[in-house]
Amino acid sequence: MGIIKGFADSLFSPRELRTYSSKGVFKSLIYVLFLALLFSLPTIIGSFNAGKLSYETKVALKEYFENDAEEFPCVIQNGKLISEKGFIYSKQITETLFVYVGESYDHSKVSDEFIPSHAVIAFLEDGVYLQSQVFSKKLFEYVEYIDFEGLDFNGAIKNDNAFWDSIFRVYNNYYKNFRTSLIVFNIIYGILQSVFTIVIFGLLVTLFNRFGGHNAFRFKTHYKITLHGLTAYVLGNVLSVAFSFGLLYYVGIIWSLAVCIKSTSRYERGDNNEL
Repeated sequence: MGIIKGFADSLFSPRELRTYSSKGVFKSLIYVLFLALLFSLPTIIGSFNAGKLSYETKVALKEYFENDAEEFPCVIQNGKLISEKGFIYSKQITETLFVYVGESYDHSKVSDEFIPSHAVIAFLEDGVYLQSQVFSKKLFEYVEYIDFEGLDFNGAIKNDNAFWDSIFRVYNNYYKNFRTSLIVFNIIYGILQSVFTIVIFGLLVTLFNRFGGHNAFRFKTHYKITLHGLTAYVLGNVLSVAFSFGLLYYVGIIWSLAVCIKSTSRYERGDNNEL
């Protein structure tokens, strides 16, 4: 009941937020966690589909590699990648993800703009690796998946359905092994990121609200009230994502700013200002 009342007060009763400054730090943290869960709701929902290859994604991948080179002289035989001597193929498929094919890995061959935060899915001599400039992790060996035996990489540039069916089957089988871990990681990361955003934004609003005016509250008290006043900001974020309507994001910010300013403005005569 306390969280529901706090939610309503934060949206419609700015003056009531003054009473929340006298509540314990633990209760304030609980409300911040509630806001973080609400803030990260789109991420939590999206986490259950994270990593899945939709039909649209599969079509886009096929078109992305089609006719990308005249020849792709790589084939997997007896669990090993065999290619022409010195042949290397590298392609950026997202802002932070690259694909690399070659018997050995050389990050200098990936891209001139490759930086440590970027990742590479590398098809090397004995298996598939996740590479970056700072780490290397072997995901699996070719011998673990029968679909890889005899796989001719020319199928990628020729839009060969047999090639892509094999690639997608391997991915789906491997995806099953880490799906739960990926979901849990994305949820935890989303919540922590939301907590950080709320805490920092609340700090900025508090500093903005205290700038150039007489402050009726100590900073700690002011900050606690502000954190409770960010409900509209969080709600605006969630609704803007849910309805793909960016204006709601700005409505939420303006609403929260108005609530925070109203709730921490100087007390009228007769108000208790001992908080």
